[in-house]
Amino acid sequence: MLQSCIASQPKILFCPSSDQSQDADAQLAKVGISQAQSGYYYRHASITAMNDINVNVASPEHIKLDNLGANRNGLPIRALAIDTMFLSPSSLSVFGVNSSTHHKQQVADILFSDGHTVTRRNTGGRFTVSLITASDLSAAFSKILDTLKQADTEQ
Repeated sequence: MLQSCIASQPKILFCPSSDQSQDADAQLAKVGISQAQSGYYYRHASITAMNDINVNVASPEHIKLDNLGANRNGLPIRALAIDTMFLSPSSLSVFGVNSSTHHKQQVADILFSDGHTVTRRNTGGRFTVSLITASDLSAAFSKILDTLKQADTEQ
């Protein structure tokens, strides 16, 4: 996508309401080379075998935007992207993994498959991915997916 669809405006991958100073150009330079972080979690149809408990889930052959199927809770997949609310220990900085939050962690913007967006309160940290312990780190991808599943329930 970076090389074709959004090549002329790659900074759209970064929310302008970041709580941390960020260097979009530096993050974009890391793509395909090392750990890069954008301002949003994006839902995708691939499966990660790295610590994902659902590695035997088959990816769909063809994805239809108007019918993305069901999430792991059996509800319709609706949310495509959401602001990152990602908390990680500073010890992970050496690996390029840093906390990344937006809107003072008070609200999250959600993009849905029908093209509409909503802003929802991050009540109780329901859209926050917090990786504090070693066991949290091994479940990082599932925790991010849980955030998107939570967003699927929003109207």
